[in-house]
Amino acid sequence: APAGSVPPARAPSVSRAPADPTQAPQKYALVVGIAEFERLDRSSWLHYSTRDAQLIRDYLVDPRGGGFAPGNVTLLLNQQATRAAIESEMDRLADVAGPDDLVLLYISSHGTPPNDRDTMHVVTYDTQVQPRERSFLASLSDDKVAGFAQRLGRARLVAILDTCYSGAAYRKVPGFLATGAKDLR
Repeated sequence: APAGSVPPARAPSVSRAPADPTQAPQKYALVVGIAEFERLDRSSWLHYSTRDAQLIRDYLVDPRGGGFAPGNVTLLLNQQATRAAIESEMDRLADVAGPDDLVLLYISSHGTPPNDRDTMHVVTYDTQVQPRERSFLASLSDDKVAGFAQRLGRARLVAILDTCYSGAAYRKVPGFLATGAKDLR
């Protein structure tokens, strides 16, 4: 791991039987921090994304904090945070989360302005940013985030996208923002 980076932590794969009304709701989290990027110049790297993600993860698993079971929290940092890895974990969480479970999604990275199809993208570790149209094919789209929220069904979702232009992702989920809510500018 590069100097100053946080050692990776990854939750083991968890599978759960269909919702059992006698089972207490579970808490799951996917925490992603990307400060270094495979195809971005170092001058575009972020300073606090991995630190913030590690702090979020640490709070979540602290019994005096979030009280999440450590095995239910997946942390992906820098090289681990490829598009495929993030999407795979989102798919896994959508499969295991039951009604009334809590799912927290935290992503700290760069975000792209909406393209001509009004789609915003989260830049992942392996996003190819040049030419610009390639970035839309190799990053995490707001449509994927919206699809994840919809697949969770009755599970409760807390989504924190610490990226530029993240408000575009929230607009894609019906009812996610109160009517009239606006991005901070």
